[in-house]
Amino acid sequence: MRLGAYAVALHGALIDHEIDPDAATELVSDSVFGAIRPSRDVLALVGRLRSRDRLDRVLWTSGIARRFYYTAPDWVMEDVTVEDGFGMDVTRCVVAEFFDSLGMSELCQRVICDQDERDAAHRGIAFERSATLAGGAARCDFRYHLAPGVAEPRTGPACGRPSRRVRPVHTTLLEAVSRT
Repeated sequence: MRLGAYAVALHGALIDHEIDPDAATELVSDSVFGAIRPSRDVLALVGRLRSRDRLDRVLWTSGIARRFYYTAPDWVMEDVTVEDGFGMDVTRCVVAEFFDSLGMSELCQRVICDQDERDAAHRGIAFERSATLAGGAARCDFRYHLAPGVAEPRTGPACGRPSRRVRPVHTTLLEAVSRT
């Protein structure tokens, strides 16, 4: 929930500094990814020690996140069978409800829901979703699987090798605000 409040506040501040709304949304999405990536990378590294199978690692890290973060009653999730992968349906998301209460469901989709796809790509897993609660659907459907053309990352904690240094998001944010 704090991440949602952070995203709303940051987006509002960028808009107040006359940053283009689409650019502000992209900056907020990048900032959120930068904020959650370290904890996801630690889980990915531990998962790599646990299993060499990419899909097994994602399933395991997802289970850890569901056990300690995405818990009822704030999140309601149900596992679903997926050929050559795994999936879940989310029928309650407190973050989507928070954004909806502010009339900002579109921002939720473009910033928070976007993180699932970015994270899957970061871990080298194919991700599909046809609907989100923030988009007005009855559920968010998460489908993960190995697919041709989706390569395992060659660097970064997910594969046990250091990644190239990424430009800090706060630097990009400060540059955007200073141009106004």
